[in-house]
Amino acid sequence: MASLRVEIDTNVCVGSGMCEAIAPSAFRVEDGIAVLIATDGSDPELLREAEDNCPTGAITIHEED
Repeated sequence: MASLRVEIDTNVCVGSGMCEAIAPSAFRVEDGIAVLIATDGSDPELLREAEDNCPTGAITIHEED
């Protein structure tokens, strides 16, 4: 099973909080920028939903072997 690697482009993140609202176990907004807390144990569907709903496209998820 592939693991997921999550990247947040802090240059385009505006801290809307959508990611934190969708996947609070994985994301937190600190000082107006999203921060990745952890992906272990996070629902992959929620991570993808956070990626899809980020208003600036700052979240990118990569599948790794």
